[in-house]
Amino acid sequence: MEDKAGKISSELVKFLKVDINAMENELSTPGSVRQIVLDQMTQKIYKMYENDDFEKCSLKELEEYAVFLHRHKYHIPIKIEDILRSILAIRRGKLDCKYFWNEENIKRLLEVNNRFIKCWEIGFVEAKAKMNLLYEQMMRKDSFLKDYEVCINLQPQILVWDDSSKEYECPDNSIFDVLDYMLYLVRMEIRMNNVYNPATGDDSKFYKNGYINRATSWNIESFDTMELSEHYISYALHKLCDNYWAIEDILKINQIHIEVNVSYQSSTEIF
Repeated sequence: MEDKAGKISSELVKFLKVDINAMENELSTPGSVRQIVLDQMTQKIYKMYENDDFEKCSLKELEEYAVFLHRHKYHIPIKIEDILRSILAIRRGKLDCKYFWNEENIKRLLEVNNRFIKCWEIGFVEAKAKMNLLYEQMMRKDSFLKDYEVCINLQPQILVWDDSSKEYECPDNSIFDVLDYMLYLVRMEIRMNNVYNPATGDDSKFYKNGYINRATSWNIESFDTMELSEHYISYALHKLCDNYWAIEDILKINQIHIEVNVSYQSSTEIF
């Protein structure tokens, strides 16, 4: 299962890409061959994590390990998030340190950057309307409604053309799937209750929010370059970078999912 250098072979990774959900009964059997293989690979990756060995890995190997941990996270006995952070941080560093900014790349980055701002604004119009309705309902002394919360969430996606479905899809069991999972854990979110007052109609705090406010540009870390020094970089791009997206990942974003989440509550007292 391992080559002479002690690396986990790509053949093993391919073997583990069989649909694990279809083998649930086998996995529940103590000592199943598949579970033994899963355990061996998990132990290997965990040992590399403890010994800080990921720096020695190629980009291909880093992505294989990350995809393996994400794909099998419900079938291995360790918490994967810290290991994924270590793998993805090294992957991002390897990619970004070689990145060359040119006119085409800068144009694409600014397109993605501006699209995030536009998506926040689109979400805000919808969220504001929902919040106004809930406020009016509460003012009418609704028998159920006692409190409410409205949030705008953005989730960037990298869609790839699928020949079988003839559609662009987010590929399963890819490094993009892993990046999507890590971003989901921290959420790219604006809580409307903090930025909009339906009683007065004051929405000024929304435009002062870090995701929207153009007074502060996030030209730091991967974006701290002479080529970008005159351009506005939004907090959304910084958050992607901060959550292990490499520059080339960000430039591949071709869809942003806008979500407005509404929750409202009631309560009853018992004495």
